[in-house]
Amino acid sequence: MDLPLPPALRSLEAISPTFYNAALLCKARAAWQQFSPWQSVPAPTGSILGSCFHRVMEVANQGRLPTGEEGARHAKSTFDQEATRLLAEAHPLTRAKFATPDKLPFFFERRARATTIALQALPSVPTHPANPHPARAFEQVPSTERSRLVEQALSTRDGLIKGRIDFWSKSTSAVTDYKSGYEPKSPPQGMADGEIRAHSRVFGD
Repeated sequence: MDLPLPPALRSLEAISPTFYNAALLCKARAAWQQFSPWQSVPAPTGSILGSCFHRVMEVANQGRLPTGEEGARHAKSTFDQEATRLLAEAHPLTRAKFATPDKLPFFFERRARATTIALQALPSVPTHPANPHPARAFEQVPSTERSRLVEQALSTRDGLIKGRIDFWSKSTSAVTDYKSGYEPKSPPQGMADGEIRAHSRVFGD
């Protein structure tokens, strides 16, 4: 397999906290992630499992996950389906190394963690998403009419900073950012260094 050509750099019209933090750590890596053609280089396998984790939480926060054992089976099935889809779309080298999703490092651990956290979130989530328009899907309801925002893309008024929140509740005005990996050993307020850096540099203290 030939080495990919370096990405062609160009001006950014907007920036996300994720890209900002990546650029602080390594500008070259951030450039590859932002500007290189799709599948130029293999993505970390952890990003696949992280996307699966977020997919399970999205289903749970939209009220589409049953409770109890049925909910656990549904959560694991959702995780498996997303992992199968993402691995099929992954870089050829990733697919050559990992024939099936369950061969990915920490697959079963991340799936179990996603299932546990999703079920724990259910008591605060209605059985069905708050939808003033029953004939319309939850995703089609305007964000201003929802009691919760799930995987919602947001931006500043000037459009220069854009990002996606995992979960926001209107009743508490709390934003939840899910992390599928381990938390730092001694984090202030449960935040990792990169999260603190993105918050303080991009949004201000």
